[in-house]
Amino acid sequence: MRVGEVLVLPNSLSLLDEADMDQLPYAEVARRGAGPRPTWSLEFGLGAHAGIVDGAGLTPALGAALARERGPWTFAVGFELARVGFEAQRIGASQREFWGRLDTRLRWPVAWLLPYLGMSVGVGWIHQSFERPQERVIREVFGSGVSDLDGLALRLLLTAGLELPLTGRVTMRLEAGGGVNLAHTQRGVRALPAALGALSAGLRF
Repeated sequence: MRVGEVLVLPNSLSLLDEADMDQLPYAEVARRGAGPRPTWSLEFGLGAHAGIVDGAGLTPALGAALARERGPWTFAVGFELARVGFEAQRIGASQREFWGRLDTRLRWPVAWLLPYLGMSVGVGWIHQSFERPQERVIREVFGSGVSDLDGLALRLLLTAGLELPLTGRVTMRLEAGGGVNLAHTQRGVRALPAALGALSAGLRF
């Protein structure tokens, strides 16, 4: 269905353009009525993505995003915080990540569900700290340790998911994606396969 508002004044003619109306599933109209509908949402989610560097493995993440609906399209801007520890060559590494991301999703109704396809572009700041066996003793004796490393990464993903409108205000999303990570390291720019899975809940306003 298409839903919109039009103001009709006494003794006047008003024009309603279909292009100015919002397209949404009939199930949403049936539950919420045809009045003004919230088009913004604040989302919070849990997820995991493939390691940005060799050896990092599966990396858990927390995220939040602000999304705007435009008919069947959704546009979102958000961030993620992630942390993972792993073993390198005779040394332990602790990696922290901060990601900013832009998402675009195209939804279509299937019964009361909203499956979608989309694209996600993320830019990440990666911080690594290292600890060797007997690190405390080494620092006390030699007065130095292994230097921390910082770098940037770019993530390009194609995504697919399912949006579940639980009520007029609350939604949930299941999402998976695949693509490529580009990380700037001491050896130059490296490309690694990227994968992501996430579960999030959103509040419309």
